Amino acid sequence: MRIRLKNNSAECTRLCDFVYSFRDAIDKAKEDDMFKNHKRFRYFPRGCCDDTCYLLSQYLLENGYKCKVIIGSHYEDNIEKNGKHAWIEISRNYVVDITIDQFTHNYSKDRVYVGEENYIHKYYSDDKEVMKPGINQYSSDWRKDMQELFCIIKNYLK
Repeated sequence: MRIRLKNNSAECTRLCDFVYSFRDAIDKAKEDDMFKNHKRFRYFPRGCCDDTCYLLSQYLLENGYKCKVIIGSHYEDNIEKNGKHAWIEISRNYVVDITIDQFTHNYSKDRVYVGEENYIHKYYSDDKEVMKPGINQYSSDWRKDMQELFCIIKNYLK
């Protein structure tokens, strides 16, 4: 199901096409068991929102989008309810989240979210870290793994 945005401009449509294509490529690669050697991606979308954001942000950067990765945290007195989630922000207009379907409280049941900050992103807004986008600026071991994942995903893009 595609998200309907208030801003139905050509640029918004183009962004959605990029984002959905990337998510579709991940789903197809997972179906083909291409992530069997990547333990964090074996259970996609669960538990890999940060890596997924870095990968998607690399794809968006390569296609002319300026973006940033947001790591949001939620804190409660009950430590078992604390958690983190990652998503991408593009300017002040769009939150992009292609792992939103990992949440049981994702009432819309969408695989992808593009739009204004919603209740899930607000839930994880007790503390927000803004991270550099892309996969090339981090440690060599992590970067090597991310480059391999990125190549797998790009091979599935239409």
